[in-house]
Amino acid sequence: TSRAVTNTKLLLELTTSISSSSTSYLFYKGSMLESELEEAKINRYQIFKRDENEDRNYLYIKGQI
Repeated sequence: TSRAVTNTKLLLELTTSISSSSTSYLFYKGSMLESELEEAKINRYQIFKRDENEDRNYLYIKGQI
């Protein structure tokens, strides 16, 4: 069982001081992913669906945001 930590925007804000242009992020996200991406204003990412029948996705972000 996985548990939510926080939304994508806050996760990125919390890691700003330790990230660089070579940093990669891989987040396991649920059904709120699209709205979180809009809120965080991320434009370089890939989404990998775990299963077409579920709302679970892997969000991959490459490079400093």
